[in-house]
Amino acid sequence: MNNDCPDWKGVDHIQFACSDMDATIAFWEKIGMSCKLKLVLHDPERYHFMIDIGQGETISYWHWPGKNLKPAPDPEDRSFAGFYHLALHVDTEEELEEMRLRILDAGVKVSEVTGRHLFDKSIYFLDPDGIQFEFAAVMF
Repeated sequence: MNNDCPDWKGVDHIQFACSDMDATIAFWEKIGMSCKLKLVLHDPERYHFMIDIGQGETISYWHWPGKNLKPAPDPEDRSFAGFYHLALHVDTEEELEEMRLRILDAGVKVSEVTGRHLFDKSIYFLDPDGIQFEFAAVMF
């Protein structure tokens, strides 16, 4: 067996689904991100849009008009396999507090700065569909 790994460049994107495209785009724009790309695929069956989260990175969403989606699992429910949250990086505790204040100023509920992992400090917040996101700063 050959153990040589291809020279991959990182994560291309992560895909989410949302129940309301306009509300999701407005949410990210309120905290300083922007919609980089919006596509209509098989109109009106499906929409695909990407949010620019900085540093050349994007997160991607699908939206199906008229489709009732189940809400995201409660992030505190540890009884399922799969996705729990996406952590976005900031360099310092000061930048972390700046992001917290920006999120609060946008009217979005956000946690206090926590240090529960011993190696970083974090804040947590939910998008309009209850998907949990984190901003984290490494502390060593």
